[in-house]
Amino acid sequence: MRIVASPLLRTRQTAAIVAARTGLAVEVDEGFAECSFGEWDGHSFAEVKERWPRELEEWLSSTEVAPPGGESFSTCRDRVEAARRRVVERHAGERVLVVAHVTPIKLLVSLAVGAPLSSLYRMELPPCSLSTLAWFPDGNASMFSFAEAAHLRAVPVPDGT
Repeated sequence: MRIVASPLLRTRQTAAIVAARTGLAVEVDEGFAECSFGEWDGHSFAEVKERWPRELEEWLSSTEVAPPGGESFSTCRDRVEAARRRVVERHAGERVLVVAHVTPIKLLVSLAVGAPLSSLYRMELPPCSLSTLAWFPDGNASMFSFAEAAHLRAVPVPDGT
């Protein structure tokens, strides 16, 4: 088994927890970084809608449109697909845990099942959920599970008081 993580701190931290429990090393692959939302990074959807209404409308209507200073879903898909190919080539026949972000995971799912890129708008992916995908030597792929989060039920949640 292998562990590959996005270069962002939060995924490297998660991968390190798994590595500590399994004794495996963590590889970092830039291709699994979250899609860049440019000027929208750090803003809520409501803030983006208020400050960039035209740009948001254009972005929501086409996977080819990038947020100001960011990356389109189409460009991100190409980057994630290249990273997926690298992992499959380097670790053919092995199980690989990829610790990534919402957009790269949804892109991998859409690639595995042959869904159109616009399917990203219709997937909800909770934090820390698990999705299981497989790519076979003949080029076929399958999705075994998507957004599993049952393992989080026992995690205490702050009550907000």
